Amino acid sequence: MHNKTPLYLLVFISYIFVGIISNSFLVIGDYPASIWPPAGIALGAIFLLGLRVIPLIFVAAFITNFVHFDSTTLYLSFDDVFKTALIAFGVSAQAILGYWLINRINASAIALLNLKSSLQLMLIGGPLSCIVGAAIGTLTLFSFDVINANLVLTTFVNWWAGDAMGVMIFTPLLLVAFLPEQGSRRLQVLLPGLLVYTVISLLFYFQLENIKAKTRQDIETKSQILQLSVQQQIQKIKSNIGLLEAYYESSDYVNYLEFMNFTDKQLHFSQEIAAIEWIPKVNLAERSKRENELHQIGFQEFSFKEHDGQGNLVNAATRDVYFPVLFVNPVQGNEAALGFDLASNSTRAAALNLAARTKKPVLTQPLNLVQQQDSSLSVLYIVPIFTGQPKVTLKGYVLGVLHLPKLVDTILAPLELSGFNIRLLDVADNLAAKVLYQDEHYRSTEPVFHFKIPFGQRVWAVNLYQAEGQGLQESWLNQYMVQLVGLLFVWLLITFLLLLTGTNLQISDQVYKQTEKLRLEKQKSDKANKIKSEFLANMSHEIRTPINGIKGLHYLVLQQTDMRKVKEYIHQAENAVDVLLKVLNDILDFSKIEAGKLQLEYSEVYFTALFSQLETLVRTELNNKDITLLIHYPKISPLSMFTDKIRLKQVLLNLLNNAIKFTEPDGKIELTMVQLDNKQLRFSVKDNGIGIADLAQKQLFDAFTQADNSTSRKYGGTGLGLSICKHLVELMGGKIGFVSELNVGSEFYFTLPQGEFSTDEAPKTQHEFNIDEVSLGQFRILVAEDNPLNQKVISAILINKGCTPDIAENGLEALEMLAQRKYDLVLMDIQMPLLDGLATTEQIRLNPQFKNLPVIGLSANAMDSDVVNALAVGMNDYVVKPLDPNKLFKAILKYV
Repeated sequence: MHNKTPLYLLVFISYIFVGIISNSFLVIGDYPASIWPPAGIALGAIFLLGLRVIPLIFVAAFITNFVHFDSTTLYLSFDDVFKTALIAFGVSAQAILGYWLINRINASAIALLNLKSSLQLMLIGGPLSCIVGAAIGTLTLFSFDVINANLVLTTFVNWWAGDAMGVMIFTPLLLVAFLPEQGSRRLQVLLPGLLVYTVISLLFYFQLENIKAKTRQDIETKSQILQLSVQQQIQKIKSNIGLLEAYYESSDYVNYLEFMNFTDKQLHFSQEIAAIEWIPKVNLAERSKRENELHQIGFQEFSFKEHDGQGNLVNAATRDVYFPVLFVNPVQGNEAALGFDLASNSTRAAALNLAARTKKPVLTQPLNLVQQQDSSLSVLYIVPIFTGQPKVTLKGYVLGVLHLPKLVDTILAPLELSGFNIRLLDVADNLAAKVLYQDEHYRSTEPVFHFKIPFGQRVWAVNLYQAEGQGLQESWLNQYMVQLVGLLFVWLLITFLLLLTGTNLQISDQVYKQTEKLRLEKQKSDKANKIKSEFLANMSHEIRTPINGIKGLHYLVLQQTDMRKVKEYIHQAENAVDVLLKVLNDILDFSKIEAGKLQLEYSEVYFTALFSQLETLVRTELNNKDITLLIHYPKISPLSMFTDKIRLKQVLLNLLNNAIKFTEPDGKIELTMVQLDNKQLRFSVKDNGIGIADLAQKQLFDAFTQADNSTSRKYGGTGLGLSICKHLVELMGGKIGFVSELNVGSEFYFTLPQGEFSTDEAPKTQHEFNIDEVSLGQFRILVAEDNPLNQKVISAILINKGCTPDIAENGLEALEMLAQRKYDLVLMDIQMPLLDGLATTEQIRLNPQFKNLPVIGLSANAMDSDVVNALAVGMNDYVVKPLDPNKLFKAILKYV
């Protein structure tokens, strides 16, 4: 089994490596690149390694996203781990869905051999299946507040497009790289595809880095401007309040009107200051006096106030010292602050004490003002006022009210900071930072810029954030579309290369298959031609040998005067003729079989008679080699079967002759017939002869072949016998086979359907035809034959039985002789000049006078079609040359 561990490892490492590299295309958190290659790697890996690779993909996806979250957040919580696992689950589910859909619609699509299969793989595995991963990933980010509702659709579309493009480009590349039987196609698709993808990705990356650099420069510039603006505004606040400080320190007393006139100018030029207040130090003895002063200038309900336990303003309790808000500008909107004793509030009191102790301005913590109606925060900039030199006696405080939202608006008004959010923090205390101000769209991320600035013995931190969904969106979108167009070009290039190389691969495969087929056909043809050439050479030998014997014996007969010797030579010549006829009959039978024109004639075959005839036919050969023949068959039932008697005898005789031929003298042959359980009869011929080598057994039933070339030389034969036997057995509905061991012997067997059978004894064999008893002297016979030798032979055969025939050399002469004399029978040769036998017979049948005249055809043409044609024109019978006197006399005596 091929070890796939390296491929598993390669998939795992590639997914993580490519995933981390792809994450570098994130601009500033929100905007991914337009392709996510790991999605294509995941789907391709399942096709290459099966569903067993899913756990590996899950782990790789988890690690890739885990590393990404770790790089964009300050710490990892359980939520981070859980959301990473959910995203990895979406990746795995998406790959499984694509694998299942493609296998269900067209499993062969992964071969990428044509445009249809390539598009099915890319579009089903890409845009369709990638909906799952994008949906799960987007919902996960939304559920864990990583993105808000405004970004759900954008995130889903970006995620889906990136995964889909990753599948459409990288899954085909992965399959081409690792599927078997891709050949040179790997380089033809991989090199151009990866090269163009790499170039486009690098161009996008460098352009993206350029945008990031410009973005960083823009942020840095705006941050510096922001820092300068904050510093200027704080300095402006200090200066304006400092002017009021100097005014009070240089004056023995400042009345209400003087305060209002002086601060009107300050408020006009310092809109960041919401209000300016004068907070004198008032002893208990001076309380009534101060309250009366305010009453006299129109504030009839003025009194020193403080908050009770429920936060309501009430008259201030009696104490030694008060720090009330005596004057405030503007009055409108700040009425509730008039008379409020700052010392009654612990936070304000602490700030007052710090300012008095350090003799420096102090900024309070963020507060909700007494006069403020909403929940927005403000801070108080408190400056202590002393009398005398050095500053030893606390006179009171001048105070600037800084409404934080208004202060930030004043700072940002001249700046172009669209796409950014501001967050203002008080970080002076050792405790957690206090939020002074933050934009309503603020989200918890790393600031793109931050700085600290001291103010009133406290420290403010200013953080600048990239606004979600804003900022670089336009630049990113332009680059995204550029990369998307480039990736579509890569996809079209890969699709074209797949189509081109797939077509070439199919053509090459077809050419290879056709070439291989032609090569095999040529081998088969060459082998057949060789076999046929060897067969023809063998036939030449098989035919010439008996002919040579006949000629030699003919010569000896002519030279011999001893009749005993003459008869012996003639008998030997007759055996040679039988051998020659056997060769010719094999050839004719094989021709009939190949032409599909061999017809069976079914009849009841009795086994006793069949086996007796077979033994008689081979007895001479058995005696010549002292071979014992044992015949075994049921003597009770069945006694017969229904089949073609002649063909059954032909098969058995062929097998017996082969057994005799290949069995050494004093050997043994067994002929056996048994009845099987499935109404089949099994015939077998077993010998203890030379056997058959293993290599020769496979082709033994092929036409024109024998066990080896030397066999035909030593034992003779056409090489057609067993092939004919096989076809005959199959034609009769049976099967033939054999078992053999070299130098031990062979057993040939075949089965045939039993058919109808009888349990009765076989009928008595009719008396065989005796040629010696035939007499034809009383019959007048016309012989139509053009060959002089055949004329003499036929005439001699008939004269020997008392009949002197008339001879016609062609059909026309035969018709003339029939018109002149009356004949009892016509022996008609088929092939004659002027008018052949078939045409002559047709003419005879046209004459009513010869309606019942027997016509027997004589021809060397032995095909079934020849017999059919002869009978069709009106012949009564057909005898095949060379003539067998017995068969000829039987045919004649049937009609005369």
